Amino acid sequence: MFVQQRATRVLQVLDQNANTRTTEVIHYSTTYVVNGNTPDEATRNAEKQKTDSNKILFEGLGKSVGILSTLMGFTDEEFGGQLKEHVALRRRL
Repeated sequence: MFVQQRATRVLQVLDQNANTRTTEVIHYSTTYVVNGNTPDEATRNAEKQKTDSNKILFEGLGKSVGILSTLMGFTDEEFGGQLKEHVALRRRL
């Protein structure tokens, strides 16, 4: 049960971060429309830094879920498969 709880928590963190990032991207897409306003250099640099940081976080969490899903697959094949599907879906987003 502990592995399932950890896997569920990692998925929650992935979902929270993905939702936050999606909201930020939507905000920027409406603030800086094509052929309209452009972000200043400080904003661009901050976004690049945030993107790089998120990439590291998502890759690390994705690997954690991959390991946890393999472990869960030994005791609960269905849940292990669901975790793998969820990670694959998040990587495409």
